[in-house]
Amino acid sequence: MKICAKPEFAAKEGNVLKIAQESPAIPRLYEVGHNYIIMEYLEGPTLFQYLESGEILSEKLMRQILFVLKEMKRLKFTRLDANLRHIIVTKEEELKVIDHYSSFTRIRYKPELIFKGLKKLGLLPMKS
Repeated sequence: MKICAKPEFAAKEGNVLKIAQESPAIPRLYEVGHNYIIMEYLEGPTLFQYLESGEILSEKLMRQILFVLKEMKRLKFTRLDANLRHIIVTKEEELKVIDHYSSFTRIRYKPELIFKGLKKLGLLPMKS
């Protein structure tokens, strides 16, 4: 359950989740209320926590990141990006993206936050 400070936050994010329900990269939505959302419970670390703990960025995870980005584009999100802290790694090493409040309002056509997080963890070379 996610409790929102303002009712419009619940309505906005709930709308995004409703539109994207067929996507395997989006948590299942059960209910949207006045100031809350009930959605699938995702067990697992965030992608940031997973990589920070020393796990490797496997080929499967790299493919999953690309899949998530393609899904965002297919779903016509205007924010084609996510913070590594908003991506959950499931037991099956599949990725689920949470926190969709600005998926249709913020415009970001490049995965800047994903790259920024990977650089912070030392997993991408820095520019010289």
